[in-house]
Amino acid sequence: METVVEPERRLPIISTVDVCVVGGGMAGVFAAVRASQLGMKVAIIEKNDFFGGIATAGNVNAWFSMYDTTGKKKIVSGLTEEVLEELKARGAAQYQQSAGFTTVNTEELKLVLDNLIKKNKIEAHLGTRFCTAFVGDSAASSAVVEFAGVNTGVSCAVVENADGRGVIKAKFFVDASGDAALCRRVLLSYYKVANMQPPTICGVFAGIDGKNAEIAKIVAEHGEEFGMKPVWRGDNAVPGFAKLTVHNEGHVMGYDVSFAAQHTAAELDGREMIDNYLKILRKYLKGGDKVQLVSLPASIGVRETFHVKSLHRVKDREILGGTKFKDAIANGSYPVDVHNPDGSVTIKRLDGTTGTIGTDGVYTEGRWKDEDKNAPTYYQIPFRCLVPDHKICNILSVGRCIDAEEEAFSAMRVMVNANQVGEAAGVAAAIAVKGGYIARDIPVAEVRERLAGLGAIIL
Repeated sequence: METVVEPERRLPIISTVDVCVVGGGMAGVFAAVRASQLGMKVAIIEKNDFFGGIATAGNVNAWFSMYDTTGKKKIVSGLTEEVLEELKARGAAQYQQSAGFTTVNTEELKLVLDNLIKKNKIEAHLGTRFCTAFVGDSAASSAVVEFAGVNTGVSCAVVENADGRGVIKAKFFVDASGDAALCRRVLLSYYKVANMQPPTICGVFAGIDGKNAEIAKIVAEHGEEFGMKPVWRGDNAVPGFAKLTVHNEGHVMGYDVSFAAQHTAAELDGREMIDNYLKILRKYLKGGDKVQLVSLPASIGVRETFHVKSLHRVKDREILGGTKFKDAIANGSYPVDVHNPDGSVTIKRLDGTTGTIGTDGVYTEGRWKDEDKNAPTYYQIPFRCLVPDHKICNILSVGRCIDAEEEAFSAMRVMVNANQVGEAAGVAAAIAVKGGYIARDIPVAEVRERLAGLGAIIL
């Protein structure tokens, strides 16, 4: 590959803060809010012109249960509940009894998140891309990290926006980028799994509500005519709109979207998939001439790319077995939900039942373990899986770059779980700055106590 040399240049310091959050998805926003509420001056960097990450940019509008599998024990509260209550008050969130989750209007979610950021006086940098970071006083390089002491920290993030390049200095950082962008730039240990879960394209449609069975049959019969995989798996309602639905089962397979060229190809192929669905429905669905595409996602719904190697990799058996952790900072009941590279889906529930959605869309039930009357009804996420296992001392990682085995990750990655992890990281960052702690020495008991005081459910 040919190269050019970029001239050395001096970068302006845009801001100096206590905590810098890289990435304004749900986990990033919640981290920023909690850090600010504990007295920190906080900056948040987001490449889009709005907050919410995949929840808003990807049209992912399902928030799963805040209760254990019995539906009786509440295990999630905090900012997740606060945001959902605000959306409900707006008529922009609705609990789907049959499905066991809440659907939200993702456009109104953008407004609620804006208000959270402004209310908590967080310094927002929208339309701003994180580029790299400085370790100590030097640009990050293998030599810098190799000879750094255990207390070496990131001193600043380099960002770029309409004003050009600049620097945000901070005492502590939260990597909520999704792709572990900060951690990779400062050469923390990271990895990708062999069978990454494929991304999904989520379109908002008018004119298909209540027609799932009919549409599934039509797509199965005529999908190949349009070069489509003949599978349609249903859609979610959009609260406040009787006739709008989000179709979110369009796997875009065969791409590693951590590479720029493959990300581009996945975006183009995903939108072509939506286009082909429209062509099928308009040709074969009764009343299909009235089917309309209302919204395409600003970005494809990425499930998985990089993971940061941390002090603890959450094991599959720890999630499925409901392991209780002394350093637990989040609780969940969403099942193992592995979207396989071939387009099939494998589901494992805590009660031992399993379900498989084949590549043909056919659903089959079974068991992955014998019936157990003492089966767990929820699982926990430990703080240690947010702490990178490296010399760089002032970073926590949250969101989909969290350290977990395949099945564990597929349960932990969903919105309500990511939300809680973000809150914990924000609280921990504030404690680290106030107490002068490096990441691995942050007192987890204090993190848990502070979270409980802020309304989170700590078990």
